[in-house]
Amino acid sequence: MGQRAALYCRVSAADQSRIRQERDLTAFATRAGYKVIGVFKETGSDAKLGDPRPMLKPEASFRGFSKGKGVRSRTDSAPARRWDYIVVGAGAAGCVVAGRLSQTMPDVRTALVEAGSVRLGLTTKIPGTAFIASTSPRRNWNFVTEPVPALNGRKLHWFQGRILGGSGSINGMLYLRGHSLEYDQWAQLGCHGWSFERVLPYFKKAETNTRGANEWHGDSGPITVKPSRVDLPICEAFLAAAGEAGFPVVDDLNADVAEGFGRFDTNIANGRRASTAVAYVQPARGRGNLELLPGTIAARIVIEGSRACGVETVRDGVRETIWAEREIILCGGAVNSPQLLMLSGIGPADHLARLDIPVVIDAAEVGRNLQNHPSYALRFACSQPVTAYKYMNPRAALGIGLRYAVSRGGSLGESYVATGGFMRSDPALAVSDTIVVMAPALITRGGVEWRLADLFPERHGFTVMVGSGRPLSRGRILLRSSDPSAHPRIFPEYFSEPEDLRALARSVRRMRDMMRGPSIRDLIEVELTPGPIANEQAAIEEDVRARAATFFHPSGTCHGRRSDCRRRSAVACYWDKGAARCRRLDHASGAECLHPRANDHDRREGRHDDRRGLVTRRLGRPRPPMRADVRTKALFASRVKLIARRNRVIEWTLRSVTDC
Repeated sequence: MGQRAALYCRVSAADQSRIRQERDLTAFATRAGYKVIGVFKETGSDAKLGDPRPMLKPEASFRGFSKGKGVRSRTDSAPARRWDYIVVGAGAAGCVVAGRLSQTMPDVRTALVEAGSVRLGLTTKIPGTAFIASTSPRRNWNFVTEPVPALNGRKLHWFQGRILGGSGSINGMLYLRGHSLEYDQWAQLGCHGWSFERVLPYFKKAETNTRGANEWHGDSGPITVKPSRVDLPICEAFLAAAGEAGFPVVDDLNADVAEGFGRFDTNIANGRRASTAVAYVQPARGRGNLELLPGTIAARIVIEGSRACGVETVRDGVRETIWAEREIILCGGAVNSPQLLMLSGIGPADHLARLDIPVVIDAAEVGRNLQNHPSYALRFACSQPVTAYKYMNPRAALGIGLRYAVSRGGSLGESYVATGGFMRSDPALAVSDTIVVMAPALITRGGVEWRLADLFPERHGFTVMVGSGRPLSRGRILLRSSDPSAHPRIFPEYFSEPEDLRALARSVRRMRDMMRGPSIRDLIEVELTPGPIANEQAAIEEDVRARAATFFHPSGTCHGRRSDCRRRSAVACYWDKGAARCRRLDHASGAECLHPRANDHDRREGRHDDRRGLVTRRLGRPRPPMRADVRTKALFASRVKLIARRNRVIEWTLRSVTDC
């Protein structure tokens, strides 16, 4: 026939060596006794046997090859879909990893699996409307926790993004890294390579800061970072009150500030949200080596022997298995990643057995170590028109809308949270343990009775959210059923460590005292929350139990362990107990002991740029020039690896369609 064909079947070792020397595979298959039931025709001159992306077109519908009778062939189904990498979850971590793989390894194919949509609506793009995007049911997982005993049995909403970019496409766009000592403590506890000195270059690499390059910031990264410029009088009054209370007022909260207040840095570029979806994935889509799979739920990881080989997915009610030639990278987040692992048989054996899920790896750590930032909201009504409520006036709303349409400037081009900072709950602490966020409007965040209308103020006022930056309490994630579309059970266990409640109450008391400063007290008409109660520890603790909510920063649920090391980072490591070729590169795989006082989304941007480097370096990313003798040895080793890789591709190709 004079044509090369694709050969799909299981052949002997002797036949494999002969196949590599044959040009007419159809004739070879006939001579060797294989039954020819389909032929591919080349459509490009550079198609090669064993190329994972051969430029082939079937003359008729593909049927494959089989040998003899009684051998199954895929005569009624399409060829299996394969990629080099499968990234599960297109949140902040998944977008960074997939985008960087596409950029630095152009010869590999990557699939990015996302349960939500890849279409970014106006409310996700316009910074001033982010508070609407954060509550949209279509862009949100809408998790609800189990009753929290320390919160008087209340359930809480957990807003987590279900859209390209994850929560980074619906959050408040704050850029907060945390303090250097927190990262250094990670390294001291065994998270090697995660000291602040090691991670700072990746933070700088990931950002283009409008301040320019300096000791703390970069100016050539994909993510734009700029200070907030909301020009409401209440913001200046809040910072003045902080200074009067003895707190440092700084220009840059990311310049290793141990305690202090200022204007937040935000991920906004030219009046639009600068999310990882825009910065990393959109450029990658034009390269042709990244494919998005939206509306696709990952049901389980397919593990054959001790190797993670593929992901079983569900889309529009149809189940399909997609296959990974190299690795599967989990970036589903602190809720979805442990859920997927447990659905795949990786988790606590007794829990999986109760749900009739076959146990592949008994990993008691999966789902445990859940950490989050509980928060409490102080709400103040104002006696003067100094807050964002003025934009509720139709004429003012029209004005800011027109200004944004013309110049992308004004209030709609800024985050709805502008000022805040860090404070110590105890003066003896080396670094502050409390996050403070001031929103220049009266908002409500609480239990499952929460409504979208609660975000729109009814009068002038502002909200100060005080959160635990380094909680000691640990919760857990459990499966509700073996159905991948069922939300897992979330047990936050807030304040299960009594010191968390005491510390948060102390910080609330300090903030109430700060709001009595001369620069801001004349603007406050009345304190709405907690209201007319004494500023005493017991009273504040009781009110925190009744009203506390969360900052929506879960982490830590896929922490791994090796041998007897109890405090090892699980970042970018294989499963120790046997599921090779499967990594967890999201914030679920955090250190067991610490949750820094930072916005977790922004730590993901910089840290997952680092984790992407670990993936590419392991698989042969180009190194700097070497000496001649070293280069010769490296060239030989590279050739050996190339031949081995080609043989693996042939083996996987032969095995992919038929199981004869």
